[in-house]
Amino acid sequence: MPNYGIFEPVTGELELYQLQETGQYPLASANADGRFWIAEMGLYLGIWQGTRKNCPSNWLRWWDEQGNAALIPPHVITHNLTSTVCLQGIPAS
Repeated sequence: MPNYGIFEPVTGELELYQLQETGQYPLASANADGRFWIAEMGLYLGIWQGTRKNCPSNWLRWWDEQGNAALIPPHVITHNLTSTVCLQGIPAS
C-alpha cells in the first residue's frame, strides 16, 4: 500500500503517510492549501468544512491538479481507497 491516511473528523486533522523505497512511511507534507498529493490517483486529498445531508462536519474531499473539487463516482473511490489509500474515521454519508 503506497499511501495511508488517518482522518479525525471531529478536529479536522488529516495525516498522510507515503511509502518510501526504504520501506518506511514518513509523514507527508501538505501543500499550501493543506492538501496531500496522491500520485497514484492523480488527485489531492484534503479537508472540506461544510454541511452534507444536514450534517455539519469536517469531510474528506478530492481535488484535481487545478484545485477544482473532483466529483468521482463512488465505485472508483471505493476501489482506490481500498487499493491505494486506507483512511480511518470517515463520517457516514
